[in-house]
Parts: sequence; C-alpha cells; structure tokens
Amino acid sequence: PIGLIPINEVHDTLYAVAVAGTRETAVRLRESVARTYAFAVTRCILLPSENFMAKGVADMKLPAPTVKHHAAILDPVRVGQLLRDIHAYQGSYITRAAMQLMPLLFQRPGAVRMMEWDQLDLDDRTWYCPPKLMKQTRNRKARGGGDTHVVPLPWQAVAILHELHTAMGHPTTGPVFKSISRRNEDSRFMSENTINAALRSLGYNTQDEITGHGFRAM
Repeated sequence: PIGLIPINEVHDTLYAVAVAGTRETAVRLRESVARTYAFAVTRCILLPSENFMAKGVADMKLPAPTVKHHAAILDPVRVGQLLRDIHAYQGSYITRAAMQLMPLLFQRPGAVRMMEWDQLDLDDRTWYCPPKLMKQTRNRKARGGGDTHVVPLPWQAVAILHELHTAMGHPTTGPVFKSISRRNEDSRFMSENTINAALRSLGYNTQDEITGHGFRAM
C-alpha cells in the first residue's frame, strides 16, 4: 500500500539511480513518483498530509553523478606513437581509415561511424553532417534537430577518404564505414565497438589509455 512506503525508501531508490551516473533518469523517476502520490491524494487513497512527495515537504534533492572522462592520450610524444601505430594497423582498411580520421575531425565516434558518401563534398573538402547524427537535447530533436553541422576536412582527411572511396568502387551513397561483421550482416554501419577493438589489438588499454571517444579530448 502506498501509504506504508517509508520516505527513506523512496529517497534511497532515487539516490541510487542518480549516483549510478543516470541523474536524468532519476529526475524523471522522481517526477513519476510525485505524480503517482498526487493521484493517490486525488483518489482519497492518501491524505494530503501523507503526501511527502509534495513540493516543500521532504528533501528529495538528487546528487550530481560523478563525471568519468573518456580515456585519452594527451602527451604529444605518445600521441605521435599512437598515430604511427594506427598507420601500421594490419586489420581492415575500413577500420584503419576510421581511426586515421578520428584525430583529424574532432567529432564524436558515433557521427564518424555513421558518415555516408552523399554527405561528403571532397572537392570542396567539406562534410555536411546531418542533425540526426549530432548529440542534442530532447527538445531540439523534437523541433527537427536544428541545422546541418558543417565540418571542414583537412587535406589529410580528404586523401584518406579518396583512397577509401577508390577501394570501395567509387560509391555515391551508403555508409563510408560499412560493417564488415558476418555476424551482423543486416547492419549497414561499422559497429560502435570496432574502434575500441582495433585499439586493443594495437596494444592499447581502452579503459585507461585511449578509447574511441578519447580522440576528441586528444
């Protein structure tokens, strides 16, 4: 029965969700609980005085989650070694091209992974990244996602993409970084785990040294 649930049990549940690194989820959960308690008052299941979720009654403030930064190499000498290791990577040429582009474009791995050929103007050295690939607030997504993100391509990036374009038979549409996994043939795009797996194969610890997301910080 809702009237027998102690305040501390609700608070501890919300607190546990917040400190797990999902504060936004905890905020939504708190709102849902508050609406449930308000509904119980409306239906005379609870007295107004028993609604501890009412504003100003109990302290249901939530702690900010502990921010964990993605592993990244910041020492210039080690960065140079990483770039040489990537250049010498013996795995898929598609994976190598993706790793070579990451430190040149400063974009999130998910956006790079889902790049498509018709988004690129290699003559103008520009990538027109659609709003759907960008990290956005929920409200902005609901409004259509905003403007196209225009990414200038340095000549090194253009050279990598030209080489990949030739190797793939000069496609005009479709994924730049196609999935090469036979286990996931329905997927058009490279797996989100591919870059980290390649870094591990080069001898890098993706927990403490460098991760796909760490290229932006680098």
